Amino acid sequence: MKRLLLLILVSISPWLAAEKTAYVTDNLSTAVRSGATNEYRILFYVPAGSQVTVLDDAADNGFIKVRDDRGREGWTLERFIVDTKGARIRLQEVEAQLAEALKTIETMKKQHEGEMSAVQDRLNNANEIVRKSASFQQQISELQTENTTLEQQNRMMADRFQQEVLFAGAIVVLGGMVIGAFLGRMSRKKRSNWN
Repeated sequence: MKRLLLLILVSISPWLAAEKTAYVTDNLSTAVRSGATNEYRILFYVPAGSQVTVLDDAADNGFIKVRDDRGREGWTLERFIVDTKGARIRLQEVEAQLAEALKTIETMKKQHEGEMSAVQDRLNNANEIVRKSASFQQQISELQTENTTLEQQNRMMADRFQQEVLFAGAIVVLGGMVIGAFLGRMSRKKRSNWN
């Protein structure tokens, strides 16, 4: 039973080997051959820095089986394949990230300028409101002063009117008394003449 299980595992192990992503070194283009030695013909060249998929582990002679991004398969020397992206690919990725970051910065800058313009407009409106408020406060103060002056003048005129009315009343009473006394005398003289 153990032998059967071992035999099954050994027979399916090539299919269990996971494909992994690798990259051609930056130094050169790599020839991909139809077999695992230099005697086999060259099928195609993979440019330096290109991404390939490793399909099979390295053979004893240093060749590994790879597939390029166009789906072509073949054998190449293991020393020309590395696990990390080449400088050219990393540079392209960094340049793309930089372009995206600059685009984002430009968008944020425009948004910030728009917000600053709106804030400046609000500030200008607030300044105008403050200026108008100060003007209204000054007008209110002037009107209150004028109102106080008019109230004082009104009281003075009312007091003067009362004084004039009292004076006129006193003159009328005095005049009435004088006329009454004069008429009273005349009427006594006439009575005395009749008697």
